[in-house]
Amino acid sequence: MNILILLLIPFVTAAALLILSRKYTQTIAVVSSVVSVAVSAS
Repeated sequence: MNILILLLIPFVTAAALLILSRKYTQTIAVVSSVVSVAVSAS
C-alpha cells in the first residue's frame, strides 16, 4: 500500500500545481516532498 501512495504523490502534486496559482508552487513541492519522506519512513 505504501508503494501505491509513493507512486501517487507525484501525480497528485502535478495536478495540484497545474490547478493552483504560481505563488503556491514552492509550498506544494515542499509539502509533497515531506509527505513522500514520511510515507517512506513509515
